[in-house]
Amino acid sequence: MTGGPLRIAFMTGVYLCLATASIPQTVGLPDPKTLSMAASQPLKNLAGCCGTGDGQLDLYGCYQKRDILVCNFVFTRTAGRSATFKVDEGWHSTLVDNFRIGHPFLRGYFVNGRGQYVDSVLLGSGDWIWVTEEFAQGASDIVTARIVFDRLFGSHFDLTGPVSALH
Repeated sequence: MTGGPLRIAFMTGVYLCLATASIPQTVGLPDPKTLSMAASQPLKNLAGCCGTGDGQLDLYGCYQKRDILVCNFVFTRTAGRSATFKVDEGWHSTLVDNFRIGHPFLRGYFVNGRGQYVDSVLLGSGDWIWVTEEFAQGASDIVTARIVFDRLFGSHFDLTGPVSALH
């Protein structure tokens, strides 16, 4: 298959896709303009996505920051009613690198449109928020990351993308 995302359906109702878009060389947290852009504008450079009944989670990219691996995601609420999402309710994952070594979760947070780190967020249908997760034991030779979610939205899924050095 060429040109479009590959979608695989599982019995749990989770969908995985691998986008063909490339990740920028430096994929730290997006600039303030990107952070505050309207939700109706499509986001570029998404490495993978997962959709459930609650919303869609897209991997924007991962980067190396000293000895920490940082991954940024975009979560879009797709269900019809508003809901509060809390970082400590299933947003913890494990990062597995290209050497098949697991990296423990350190912390996670939502990043609002002003660039502030928050632990919870109220999203209505179509609303989206940046999600950042940090992992221990980073190393300069790590080039890919598979982020394994084993309890987010009651489902298990993986998102895979490249790891860039922060310049």
